[in-house]
Amino acid sequence: MEYALRFQGQYFNMESWDDNEEGKAFERYNMSYFPFLNTNGQANLVQFSCTDEICDLYLNHEFSARFPLDLRGGISGVGIFAASTWDERFGEVTIQDLTIQPSADAPLLSEPYALEDDLTADHGTFSQSGLSGAFNIFAEDGFHFSSLIPFGYYAAKTNPSLADVAVSTTVHMEIDPTGSSSRYAGLICRSSQDGMYMAVIRADGSYSIFRDTSQRPFALLAERKSDAILSGISENLLKLECIGDQVNFYINGTQVEALTDHRYGLQFGRSGLFTKTGGEPSADAIIFKDFVIEEIRDRKN
Repeated sequence: MEYALRFQGQYFNMESWDDNEEGKAFERYNMSYFPFLNTNGQANLVQFSCTDEICDLYLNHEFSARFPLDLRGGISGVGIFAASTWDERFGEVTIQDLTIQPSADAPLLSEPYALEDDLTADHGTFSQSGLSGAFNIFAEDGFHFSSLIPFGYYAAKTNPSLADVAVSTTVHMEIDPTGSSSRYAGLICRSSQDGMYMAVIRADGSYSIFRDTSQRPFALLAERKSDAILSGISENLLKLECIGDQVNFYINGTQVEALTDHRYGLQFGRSGLFTKTGGEPSADAIIFKDFVIEEIRDRKN
């Protein structure tokens, strides 16, 4: 088995190469975005560190991805490659300062990745370049984040790209079971070029889970009213797990949904927040705080 790490613009993915089919490549992990990859001919520092079961990718000194790979059989060789489609001009590629060393001497996060951000100030969790067009104000009560456009939606995502994760946050918004469901807020997992999962609560006291892909945007996987959602101007603790083909959603500690989905192969990507305004956009309509990402390892579906 051969693995190859491919870069295209500000995206990257991990491929498997099959020697029996003349080097045919299979996308092993979804192509993911990294905002700190330099483009337009600028140099990028790439650091790739592997143990028996995981490989960590650092781009320009930033931890950008963790790939679960079974390398317990050992590594027999490493190298570099470049590729283009048959009718595309190749362009210039320069490789400098190639260094290979035992992984024990290289930067590697041996513990499961975890991120905690109370969202009361800008700690650099979300790239500011991706937040224009939405209310995005950090204050003592949390991150005020909602679209400026009536009925518009928006997402804030963060690095690194991971496979199995649990993402959680507390959402402050008004819940009125007799009102409209057009305002909602929630969580994202496995956001990549291929799509993402979103789990949200709505202003009418219901929740929804979506799979969003280019083939079928905003495909509704689940939607129900739930007594687990607190009514009034309240705070609701949300948690979204993406583990293998399993998608689990918790509201205030109660598991409200467990579903299996493998269509379109969304197995890898970034996590974050998702928000949709109602008919009257307001900077105070939705407030997020206590955002947490936890990598999950060695957990069976």
